[in-house]
Amino acid sequence: MKGSTYSLVLHLIAGISSTMNMLLVFLYFRCPLKNMQTYKYGFILTAVQDLVTSLCTLALIPRVISRNSYLIFIATGYLSDFPYGQILLVIVFFMVSMSLLIITNNFIYRYIQVCK
Repeated sequence: MKGSTYSLVLHLIAGISSTMNMLLVFLYFRCPLKNMQTYKYGFILTAVQDLVTSLCTLALIPRVISRNSYLIFIATGYLSDFPYGQILLVIVFFMVSMSLLIITNNFIYRYIQVCK
């Protein structure tokens, strides 16, 4: 499974995502946002969260199997062996739930800024 098209596409997407998020983190520290006092923490949190998710996806190459009443995630990448695969899958699930919280916070922040 490591030589499949799915694996190649995941490597390309995770590589581009990691590069872009590292660029965002670099720009954040190089040109700090002085006029956006509260949003700057959300900006860096989003970039770091995306970077961790991309790197975990790159290391795991997760496969999803779903049928009528179940959903199974299988790690098929380079770090898919017992202790590391399970830990990285837990981190990916945590990052997915964290991304939902970040999106909600961004929406609320923008709503408050528009309604001021």
